[in-house]
Amino acid sequence: MTVFKPLTDHDVDQYRLNSEFVRYLELFRGRYGLEKGEVRVLDWGCGRGEAVARLRQLGYNAAGADIDAETIENGRRYFATAGTPGDASCLHLIESGGRLSDVPDGSFDFVLSETVLEHVVDLDTVARELGRLTATPGAGLHVFPPRRGVVEQHLHMPFIHWLPKNRVRRVAMHAYVLAGVEPKWVEEGVHDKVQRYYDYSLQHTFYRPTRTLRDTFQRHGFQSRFVAAEHPRIAQHRVLGSMRRPPGLHPALNWALTTFKVVEMLLEKRGGA
Repeated sequence: MTVFKPLTDHDVDQYRLNSEFVRYLELFRGRYGLEKGEVRVLDWGCGRGEAVARLRQLGYNAAGADIDAETIENGRRYFATAGTPGDASCLHLIESGGRLSDVPDGSFDFVLSETVLEHVVDLDTVARELGRLTATPGAGLHVFPPRRGVVEQHLHMPFIHWLPKNRVRRVAMHAYVLAGVEPKWVEEGVHDKVQRYYDYSLQHTFYRPTRTLRDTFQRHGFQSRFVAAEHPRIAQHRVLGSMRRPPGLHPALNWALTTFKVVEMLLEKRGGA
């Protein structure tokens, strides 16, 4: 996997930064009258730091954090030697307790993550640490797969994450593998593949209701909104764009997108939060 190889200029050039991160960063910057370099951004679950590098190229004061020491080291080599502004210290290792002990409270104005929160075992611990790290005022945008998406994004198996984490899911996975519906991570026998995918789904995927997400982050000082319907592509869509305008249809559209398409959770810390 590429995360276990040193980051290169080519990797950064090929990386497609989620345009919504930049859009919401610019909205935040405009609200508080900040220059790009004044906005301290943290990519939570940054991997080798591709998004960090791109954000730095755009002029933001970006840093990253990840739980995998090898992945972080592969990114630090790049930041220590490449032309991207910054140095190896902009990437931080998340400790086993879920903290960045070397980073003071309120160090970041904006925290983002992409395809990360569905992997978090202890969401309360992560919400607490993001609450500690985020300045007041501050914000964040977290984008990840929905609880009721048709195809599980990591395993490529339809409806597999709708099933309980027990023998029923395992049997369904076995049928998918026999049918060739799988991510094909490694070449191995059917039994071993099924075991690998099943263990992954148990240990690394945690799809939660939006109410749970909202309540958890609220306990740690955040106001949350789910903003999938605010995406510019939705506004430009011939049918969905028209559904955004009537007050009664907008919440229904947003619920449908968040439930079945993608979760885009905007977090904010205001005033004395």
